[in-house]
Amino acid sequence: MKRTALMIFSALMAMNLFAEEYTYLIIEDASGNKTDLAVASGITLTPGSTYLKTVNGSTTGQLTLTDLTKMYFGTATGISQVSLSETSAVEVFSASGISMGTFPSVADAKSRLKGGVYLIKQDKATKKCVF
Repeated sequence: MKRTALMIFSALMAMNLFAEEYTYLIIEDASGNKTDLAVASGITLTPGSTYLKTVNGSTTGQLTLTDLTKMYFGTATGISQVSLSETSAVEVFSASGISMGTFPSVADAKSRLKGGVYLIKQDKATKKCVF
């Protein structure tokens, strides 16, 4: 465990040289969940015996070391690529929550709606998408 903490600390020291070019430090766990820490707010990472304590501005968090898989600098947008079934019906809502209608497929919704940010409900999942 000490070896893992030392490796993380060494990597952070090496990455510190390049942090000013990016807006976020992104930490990803084994489940694919991402934690974005704004570089401009100042980041403090403190490894413990089983966790990594994060302080970003006034926000404090704690991540389990054994669950961490990736740590990298990037420009997070809050929008990621999602996969939706192209053949299932979808219910589409505007970003403000107004129903735009039900469509037989994602492709049909894309062709009928203006470009913008939409919430797409398909089966039991809701995704944020940009057309």
